[in-house]
Amino acid sequence: MSIITVHYLQRHRQEATRRAKEMAYRRRVDLHEKSVCLR
Repeated sequence: MSIITVHYLQRHRQEATRRAKEMAYRRRVDLHEKSVCLR
């Protein structure tokens, strides 16, 4: 494996984890807003 490939894979993994965190955060905010609206 070349260094470039390893670097690309690591960066891709970081992007995936960051995107997953963003999705989880957005879902939590959506649930919070819905619960606030229900009150």
